[in-house]
Amino acid sequence: MNDNVYDVNVYDVNAYDVVDNIINYENGSLTLPETLVLFKYLLNTGKINALQGSYQRQAKQLLDTKLIVIGPDGYEVDWAHVELDDEN
Repeated sequence: MNDNVYDVNVYDVNAYDVVDNIINYENGSLTLPETLVLFKYLLNTGKINALQGSYQRQAKQLLDTKLIVIGPDGYEVDWAHVELDDEN
């Protein structure tokens, strides 16, 4: 199990607020790790299919660059490919 601080249990409604995170994504205020967790959630729940096409294109880019990968339990963030800086 990954102990990365950004990799919250996104299926716990109390631990993850998807609406707030979509708003923050739209405003450009999410960090890369927060964006990855958002897209992991959207992919794993299928909610990405109900959003505008730009979300599917962004998800495809994240998958193509292997920042998000398909694991045994669904989509996962590949933290080994994520460069974290002091601001994140």
